[in-house]
Amino acid sequence: MARLVQEIRPRAVMMENVPGLANRGKPMLNQFLKRIGSSGYIPNVDVLQAADYGVPQNRKRLVVLAGNGFEIPMPTPSHSKNGDNNLPPWRTVRETISGLPAPVTLAEAKAQSLPGVHNWHIVRSMSESTRLRLKYAKPGKSWAEIPEDFRPDCHKNNFNGFRNVYGRMEWDEVAPTITTGCTTLSKGRFGHPVEERTISVREAALLQTFPPDYVIETPSIERACSIIGNAFPCKFAEAIAKECHTAILANTS
Repeated sequence: MARLVQEIRPRAVMMENVPGLANRGKPMLNQFLKRIGSSGYIPNVDVLQAADYGVPQNRKRLVVLAGNGFEIPMPTPSHSKNGDNNLPPWRTVRETISGLPAPVTLAEAKAQSLPGVHNWHIVRSMSESTRLRLKYAKPGKSWAEIPEDFRPDCHKNNFNGFRNVYGRMEWDEVAPTITTGCTTLSKGRFGHPVEERTISVREAALLQTFPPDYVIETPSIERACSIIGNAFPCKFAEAIAKECHTAILANTS
């Protein structure tokens, strides 16, 4: 990326990545900042919370903004966790996905037509064992709420690993980080708050603040989940893009 910045020399640079880049990846990050700095860019680095910008999701990202000869400030939050500072509180799962009709399973969609015809309001079919685990899962809690007899073998005998799997979202909280595994119960707290299913592909997209009518142009559920989970949340991207646009206009002679 540093090479591209030096060759193309855009007016503004924006990069986002995992927060760990500022810690374990610090040598690489510092090298990047040094290289673009030597080319006249003034970088600004911070870890931002997507929920502070209207995204109903707990998603922290490291953001780098740099102007060619000028600084670009980080965007001002539009929301706050508890409605502090005269800002509206974080948007919740309930606000975002409640009221949608029941989704169809991938098998049903394939039997009828391509999944996209259903606006990707599609869920995967679950095995009976997974369905039982979800039945015992409590919103916002870990897999430890599931009786040991119903847990996968790898989660028995005082297992102390990743605790978000086989869990449900909470209606009145932000969603956990949406990943490419967003429709698979074993890959995160992606269970619907009250229904016996995971969230659908479309619900995952809404929690990433994709527009409701955004066309996910693929017949593959794996590809659809990859597009959604790897995306920079739209509302978050919009806030940062506006800040870059304002700074460019202010520094254009």
